[in-house]
Amino acid sequence: MGLDVYLYHSLNRDKEREIEQEYEEKAEALWGGRSYLDVPQDERDAISAQSKALATEMGLSEYGGSRSAKNIELPSTTEPDHLFKIGYFRSSYNSNGFNSVLGDRGLPDLYSIFEPKDDEEDGEVLPDWRAAKIRAEELVRRLEEEVGSARGQYSIITLDCTRGISAPTSEDEALNIAVQQVATHSDREQGWNDYSNGLGRWMLDGNYTIIGLMPGTREGWRREAEPCVYVAVKHEESPLLWYLNAAKIVVETIDYVLSQPDPENYYFHWSA
Repeated sequence: MGLDVYLYHSLNRDKEREIEQEYEEKAEALWGGRSYLDVPQDERDAISAQSKALATEMGLSEYGGSRSAKNIELPSTTEPDHLFKIGYFRSSYNSNGFNSVLGDRGLPDLYSIFEPKDDEEDGEVLPDWRAAKIRAEELVRRLEEEVGSARGQYSIITLDCTRGISAPTSEDEALNIAVQQVATHSDREQGWNDYSNGLGRWMLDGNYTIIGLMPGTREGWRREAEPCVYVAVKHEESPLLWYLNAAKIVVETIDYVLSQPDPENYYFHWSA
């Protein structure tokens, strides 16, 4: 689960959106104000067939979307194998997600760069491309500074102390759990041995060193201080390099749009 951002181009987005909205209103009227669950299955099937016929009649796809809208997704010219593409960004909801890592360092994330409106965040987002370029380039600059600073080789892992499945109650029990985790995951390929489960947080790849453990608190989901342990980790290579390259691809995407003759017809599908 996470945030996926897809770039689209349309020949005339304003006109197409008008047609899509007209379709949505007509398709909704077919239900007669009833909820999906209140309609018998045979009638649902009939309404679905009517909706598809209506979409075809209006020149839309069977689900009421524009036929001319084109998804843009190209490999980066500098990092072609990166998860981010020209036209596609992703931020998983875990602690390693793009937005999470940048937010934890006090840096702007995808929301800050493109500033989707409240009613856009789970739909179409039409950024101010030039303003977004300024913010994205500023992020790249700050990430480059962070990578080159004393902080650049380190990261903090936060261990939640408020929950745990079969939490150990002695050093002996904890040691047995640790040995079992190593034995279970020793044959997994490099890069897949850094994970969390109900027993704790495990870092078995061995490309970093734990340099300190700090008992502390953090704000929980109830906005109250909850106990945790901050684990300071030193990495062989800056843990921010992947995120720096991702930020550069964000800039590359914006430059791609601004180089087109009609940047006003480019927009994102913002799926959270």
